[in-house]
Amino acid sequence: MFKGIIIAIFAACFLQLIVCMTLIFSGFIASGWWIFYCILGIIIASLLIYLDLFIIMLAGKYAMDEYIYCAILLYIDIMRLLLYILMLFGKAK
Repeated sequence: MFKGIIIAIFAACFLQLIVCMTLIFSGFIASGWWIFYCILGIIIASLLIYLDLFIIMLAGKYAMDEYIYCAILLYIDIMRLLLYILMLFGKAK
């Protein structure tokens, strides 16, 4: 079940990356689509934070020695969330 969820999240992130690159290179960055893209990124990043926390909290999933790896996973997800928040509010300038 978790493999399916992880594959779906990676597919969503890949689709989001394709949409972003298409919008950037085509020059069609209308404010409505950009806001939609940023909000979608914020939702996906929030879900990834929740999923990583859930997987980390599972007993036996990660050994107690892998706390650095778990911290890096959370750090990357939080940075991704902050990036989309900055993209959303930075577009107003």
